[in-house]
Amino acid sequence: VRLARSLASEAGVVLAEETVSPYEALFAIVLAIPQRDLRSALQWAEEHQDTLLARSSPLPFRLARMHFLQLVEEGRTEDAVQYARSTFPKFTWQHLAEVQKLMGTLIFAKRLAGSPYHSLFDPSEWDALSLLFKKESCEVLGLGHDLPLAVSVSAGVRALPSLLKFATVMQAKMGDWQRGSSSLAVEVELGP
Repeated sequence: VRLARSLASEAGVVLAEETVSPYEALFAIVLAIPQRDLRSALQWAEEHQDTLLARSSPLPFRLARMHFLQLVEEGRTEDAVQYARSTFPKFTWQHLAEVQKLMGTLIFAKRLAGSPYHSLFDPSEWDALSLLFKKESCEVLGLGHDLPLAVSVSAGVRALPSLLKFATVMQAKMGDWQRGSSSLAVEVELGP
């Protein structure tokens, strides 16, 4: 977002705050999750709970799951049990087996590394949760998953090899072929 502001400033373009501020807020949360800070993500999910549930989003449960596992990993089993009692009942109709598995981690709280549940505590789970948050939150707010500037740069980078090849071939065949044209039409597959 800072790069977008800098480029806009250099170009003399004013960015509308209502366009930028949702990205700033979500980006801050996406960066906080891998740092094991779930407060803002949990708050955001609570604020958008109705929309997330209507979409059958896995995000609210995955956030609650990760917060529970974080409490267990920190050795705060009493807090984890209290959190489970207050949070998991609304998820049991859809995630009963997973909730039961999470409760099993409490038995091994003092020796997680050698437990059958050690894979639940894999650090990569934080990155996966961050990506899920990014995807789900952008969909809820009707935003693109990627910043518009990133999409534009990606499209340019993908088009550049085709343009260079085309220009090289045309230069070899026709000499100064660009005289009357200032643009080229090249299709670029941007993917999903």
